Amino acid sequence: MLTGNIDSALIRAMKSPLVRSRPLFWRALAASLLWAALFLTAPLLVTAEETNAPPPGGTTNGSLLSTPFSRYLSSYEPIYFLMGTYPAAEFQFSLKYQVFSFTNRWARYSTNLFLAYTQTSFWDLLSSDPSFYDTDYNPEAFIYLPDLLAGGGRKFVQLDLQSGVEHESNGRGGGAERSLYRAYLQPTLTFGRPNNLQFSLSPRAWAYVIDLSRNNPDMAAYRGYADLHAALSWKNARNPDQYYKLAVAYGMGDDGGNSMLKLDLSVTVLPYIRFTPRIHVQYFTGYGQTLRQYNQYSHGLRAGISLYD
Repeated sequence: MLTGNIDSALIRAMKSPLVRSRPLFWRALAASLLWAALFLTAPLLVTAEETNAPPPGGTTNGSLLSTPFSRYLSSYEPIYFLMGTYPAAEFQFSLKYQVFSFTNRWARYSTNLFLAYTQTSFWDLLSSDPSFYDTDYNPEAFIYLPDLLAGGGRKFVQLDLQSGVEHESNGRGGGAERSLYRAYLQPTLTFGRPNNLQFSLSPRAWAYVIDLSRNNPDMAAYRGYADLHAALSWKNARNPDQYYKLAVAYGMGDDGGNSMLKLDLSVTVLPYIRFTPRIHVQYFTGYGQTLRQYNQYSHGLRAGISLYD
């Protein structure tokens, strides 16, 4: 009975003229509340036992919150809040979920199946009308195969492979809609050992699996069919919370032009506190800083904090 009353109230609220007339305001408010909730629960972060072959963006058994799902839910892409050039604020959160957990060796591929969701928002926070400039909604499903060289962390070189399908959209609909579906393949070659100095190189190639002509027919001319990610990181073996990372992403359009370059630097400030956000600085130049700007050239320099990178 209580659940029915709550559902009815929510339906009435969503149909109210105020909500219908101010969709951007309510979208911004919902995202702000979600981000606030993330920070309030951040002290509950659990640092899972690290494996020798962590999947990209986290560990297979890592978790954000201590819940019954903590064994299967973990961070994926970087989680941060940054301020800087227009649009002033940028924040991102990202989670992945391990769908199966079989111990039978014949079920290895299904055990490595993940569902993930990443949301990146650009918020015109400092203007007189602090609405969202653009938001990228990015669900995906992928298979991750770690340590194909079977080094178990003992070798200096590690090869991982990830393959999946993803959807990106700014959720606007109509003429302002920007979206794509693609299937990708991404090997990652890592030099160095865990809890030490490491360098990783990760090329990614993809194919668009649904016609782009409806919303953005020239997307391939700016996004192309491949990009390259590289990262240099160092973690103190005696104190894993002391961590520094420089990540670089480079991409170009299908004719070799319309390129983009993104640099992310994260630095631990207080390494002797169990939970401490890192200082995060990001610089972007080129095409496609946001999905809305996929065919526009822009620059961006922002700084803030990251909870995970």
